[in-house]
Formats: sequence, structure tokens, C-alpha cells
Amino acid sequence: MIDTGANFGHWFLRNHLVTGGRDYIDNDNDPSDTVDGRDNNGNGLVDEGAGHGTHIAGAIALVAPKASIMPIRAIGSDGEGWSFVVAEAIRDAVDAGASVINLSLSVPCRSRVLEEALNYAEERGAVVFTAAGNDGVLNPQVFPARYDTAAGVAATDPADARAPFSNYGNAIVSLAAPGTAI
Repeated sequence: MIDTGANFGHWFLRNHLVTGGRDYIDNDNDPSDTVDGRDNNGNGLVDEGAGHGTHIAGAIALVAPKASIMPIRAIGSDGEGWSFVVAEAIRDAVDAGASVINLSLSVPCRSRVLEEALNYAEERGAVVFTAAGNDGVLNPQVFPARYDTAAGVAATDPADARAPFSNYGNAIVSLAAPGTAI
């Protein structure tokens, strides 16, 4: 799971999280989902992305209770990151033996380095799931969901219908999963 890291002390995740992931934000080997108490992106909110990785790890553990989840922190506590850092994290996850990679993120433009990392994963037999995005738009230009080497995931509501905020369309969505009230 490449995200904001994960809370290794969370009671529900204790038996699911494995070590070996890297923290590209703090440049160390502790991919804990942490806050820094600052508004790093200048949008008036402090640490609004913190907890996202822990939430995603929890969803993975619920859906795949036998899965071993190796958190990699490539997104900061404000929920932002760089495509080249995510690409490096994908390569490292594949090299560490990951067979499934979760990217609950999207970017609005093509990234050659990200596309090459997805190709690297596919060539080595890893499957990459990524967010279709949360703008409620038909087939937007969101990446990596637009790449053939990634499976874009749309969100559904409790009635199993498309969540109003979820992007949709065959160009970006490979499957849908619960994404509201979870």
C-alpha cells in the first residue's frame, strides 16, 4: 500500500501490517502515518491527509483478511506527493515481492516516470489498483487510472450504486468497491 503510511499501533491492523516499507517523506525506514502539525500546502488546513493510509490499510484488511500489508509512505500528511516518488515506491514494492499494489491516489496529468513504474510492475506480475478519482466526472484525465497497466477503482454507495463524487466511465474504471459510509 503506497499512501500516507499506516498506524502500526492500531489494534485492528496489528496482525496485518508487515515491516519493510520505506518512508519517502521523512527519508527513513519508518512508514508510520504521522502528522507534522503544519499546513504544508498552504490551503488553510493542517494535516488533512493524515490517517488516509491507515484508513486504506483497514479497508484492505477487511476485504482481504489474510493479506500482509506493507505500508510505504510516499504521500505527506497534507495528502500531497510527487509522481516520481510514487513511481520509486512502486518499483521498491515490486522488488520487495509485492504482488498487489494499492494506490488510493490520482494525478491530473500524464507522468512518464509513473507509467514506466506501472509497466515495471506489470512485467513482474504485480497488479496495481488505483483510484478513479473523486470529482464525479465521466472519463476524466486522471492518472494512473487511465493507464492500461493499472486497474481504476470507482466508489459505490451503500445501495451499491455509483457514489455521487466518484469518477466513472470505461476509460478509467475497471471495477467498483464500497466507498461511502465505510
